Amino acid sequence: MGKALVRAMIPDARRAWELFVTRHVELFVRALTRLVAHDCGMHPPRQCEDDISKLLSALLREICYEMKKECEIDIRVPTWEGPIPPRSTTNVQDEEVGKRPDFTCIFPNPRPGSHENIEIPFHVECKIIGKDKGSQKTYKENYVRKGIIRFDSKSHGYGHKSHCGIMIGYLVGESAESVQCVINQIITEEVPGHDPLCVSFNSHKVGESENKFYRLHIDPQSFKLFHLWVDLKDFVFQG
Repeated sequence: MGKALVRAMIPDARRAWELFVTRHVELFVRALTRLVAHDCGMHPPRQCEDDISKLLSALLREICYEMKKECEIDIRVPTWEGPIPPRSTTNVQDEEVGKRPDFTCIFPNPRPGSHENIEIPFHVECKIIGKDKGSQKTYKENYVRKGIIRFDSKSHGYGHKSHCGIMIGYLVGESAESVQCVINQIITEEVPGHDPLCVSFNSHKVGESENKFYRLHIDPQSFKLFHLWVDLKDFVFQG
């Protein structure tokens, strides 16, 4: 974590950030759980990643409302495909400005230290996994190259100034075990700073893996990436 961010998040802001992360991981787990139940009754099933993410966005709004009533907390609805804004007047031409993570949650830092840290982004990237046929692995490669790596890419800058993020995998077609095995091979070859995935599924078909990620190009370098997979094999891409 960068020194400025450390100063900005000790002690009260750090506790507030940890609670923010915990609540938002819970938010997405609950929304993915509802996605499975909702998908069961959909005819025809959705055919692309955007269709699934649109529904997930609507479900997130429902869950936010419910969590506010349950816990009397102020939890904002994650922004769907919102562009990354410039952090200051000096970086308005940066490559990452305008890039669009699938979802963005904003942490209003109570002790920012500087104008760049007044809001901390918590980015979420979604990818279809398990759609490959035979020896193909395009979708598994995309999960890494167009997903995980965007959290350590200057051209995208996902999770800049943050030390957590989420990858969501919409699992279709193949088994979680076979998909995870290939993705871990790609991670070993292309993202050596990221721990292997160990996705464990609950009874609601939502799997989680909490992984350390040492980043080379984006601050802070010490990063935690939550991988949330949802098993949609029975309901999506049928026929």
